[in-house]
Amino acid sequence: MKPRGISLLLLILCCHAILSGSTKYQQTSADDEDDRDEDEDEDDSSEGYQKPEVDDDGRIYKNPRNSPSSMCPRDEEQADRLNQKCLRKCLTDEDCKSKKKKCRCDGACGMSCIKPDRECPELQEISYAMMTVTGRFFGDTVQYVCDPSYFAVGLSVRSCRADGQWTGSTPSCKKDNNTFCGEPPKVTNARNNALPEQTTFDLDSTVRYFCNHGYATDGFLIAKCLTKNKNPATWFGPDISCKPKDCGPPTNIANGWHAGECYIYNCRVSYHCAQDFEMVGKEEKVCTADGTWTPKESPQCVQVSSVQCPPPQNPRNGKAIYTSCAFNAIVSYECRYGFAVVGDTTRRCLADKKWSGEPPVCEEINCGDPGTLYNGWIENIESGTGLGATIIFRCNPHMKLEGNASSVCQIDGHWRYPVPRCLAPCIVPKIQKGHVSVATRADDRINNVSVVEHGERLVVDCQTNYEFPSNRTPVECNNGTWTVIPRCKPARCKQMPRVPRNGMVIAPKTEHGMRAVFKCKDGFELILKGDSHYVQCSFGNWTGEIPYCREVFCPFPGFIPNGKVLLVGNMGVYDLRPYVKKIVNNKQIMYDCDRGYVLSEGAPGATCIGGHWSPKELPKCVLGQHPRLRWSRRKRSLIGKKRKAGHDSWQHNRIKEFFFNKMRKKFLYFKFYSALNRQHRKLKAVLSL
Repeated sequence: MKPRGISLLLLILCCHAILSGSTKYQQTSADDEDDRDEDEDEDDSSEGYQKPEVDDDGRIYKNPRNSPSSMCPRDEEQADRLNQKCLRKCLTDEDCKSKKKKCRCDGACGMSCIKPDRECPELQEISYAMMTVTGRFFGDTVQYVCDPSYFAVGLSVRSCRADGQWTGSTPSCKKDNNTFCGEPPKVTNARNNALPEQTTFDLDSTVRYFCNHGYATDGFLIAKCLTKNKNPATWFGPDISCKPKDCGPPTNIANGWHAGECYIYNCRVSYHCAQDFEMVGKEEKVCTADGTWTPKESPQCVQVSSVQCPPPQNPRNGKAIYTSCAFNAIVSYECRYGFAVVGDTTRRCLADKKWSGEPPVCEEINCGDPGTLYNGWIENIESGTGLGATIIFRCNPHMKLEGNASSVCQIDGHWRYPVPRCLAPCIVPKIQKGHVSVATRADDRINNVSVVEHGERLVVDCQTNYEFPSNRTPVECNNGTWTVIPRCKPARCKQMPRVPRNGMVIAPKTEHGMRAVFKCKDGFELILKGDSHYVQCSFGNWTGEIPYCREVFCPFPGFIPNGKVLLVGNMGVYDLRPYVKKIVNNKQIMYDCDRGYVLSEGAPGATCIGGHWSPKELPKCVLGQHPRLRWSRRKRSLIGKKRKAGHDSWQHNRIKEFFFNKMRKKFLYFKFYSALNRQHRKLKAVLSL
């Protein structure tokens, strides 16, 4: 390749590198500019913020975003003492120049435009403590918790500020509580640059004091945490005094004096005039934080006999009425007919030879547009709407006017009556299975259709077996619509069907076509008289046969080999025989085995439910041994006495048999009810699940 070609190639490569670097630099500069903004607190002089705004504190703010926030006020002096950089002021997100910025409360800096994704530096762990960090973005916090028997020295909770820095400095954990100081001393009318939430300070920590607004600083402003000769650490300093600023005696005025001997910050003095003199100007002055009186101008005491106000001028279409222009004279204003006074109706001559307030004007009384009359029109409005003007309201044909038909413009500038309403008529409907008629008068016709005015009522007559369900609610025309749509429906059944003895009827409604079913009580069964188990409402009558309820009985359960069946009655148990046919519902039986046999493989009893025994299986009696029964000593002594008295063995056996039978029945009765209670408890447990 020739040298000239090599040189040309190198030149092209150099130009390309320069252009790439320039583009990258421009992009980086644009990103930096977007991040910078805005961080500086600058006044916005754009057109959108030219309108002054007066706040509650009396100050006028050109820019609404500079208005102080009551929820998060800005204290730039305190922020400067805490080494906190304040960003752009704001009240809402719209005040921030960048869409990436949000208007948030930033501590002492107040409401500021902050960048939520700006990170604070990464923090290092400290000895003898556990550090918990919620994040590194604005509003995130880090908390330090020292180990047991150690004390936290410094700020234990730090937060990430909008300027990308953590509040305070890194704390430490110390075991000796004599090696750090507590809260710095408090000085009257002064504050320091320490964070309010910090209660412990390390050795050699310094705190700087500042006098409050309106107070002069004098003395040594620094306090330092020191220890001497191994004594507990304590604060040395400050030696400061904060004295209120002195405004000096206020200016004296001629023909008057001032009251008040306090001339320092926040003190007030009031001026008074001698007799026959009147004050012109503000009668009170306040000593401000800069050591001057406000207002600067002093009032004047003017002799009232020399006060003469200029004659007041007559307003256009009116006149001023007065008898004198001397001090305290009053002038009143009147307007001619058709005009009203706008402004102060009276004014007073003041000591500064001026009339109080502003001169009023006489404006023509005009009631203006009365409003829109829908479905109608307003007559005579083209003649004017001034005082005394009359307008007439008209409705379209077949419309009904509700309200006043006319109105007059009154002296107070308002119409006497509001605009009425023109209410539309209703079309008389035609219904099937019935007929409708107008209750009050004959109907009109529009395009071969019958119509009635607003407020008219209809009478609905239905054919046989049909009815109007909303008969108690009047069918009334209401601005073009009916309150109830008239129609004839199949008649309802007026009452429920007859209830069978020992039964009940179940029917959700009594409308046409609805069905009613029957059900019997426990111990009874439903006997149908026809093919269906229900009746149906048809045009106001129930159709179908009503069934009846027949009582059901339980049959004899059967014989038990080597045992017997006992029927439980109100007075005890009785032997149940096959000839007993009618055992009613809920009756109970129990089973008993012969002597030498015991119940096995089955329940000790059963209950009659719906004509069947539950459980239906019979138990078995197997050979076994009855439980030992304890012989009654009283019975035994009685038998012994009878034996001694010469009774024979036959009487002795009768007594013995009677006693055993009685005890056995009691035992079986007790065993039966114990088993029955166990079954009931199991059933309740299953149902509760």
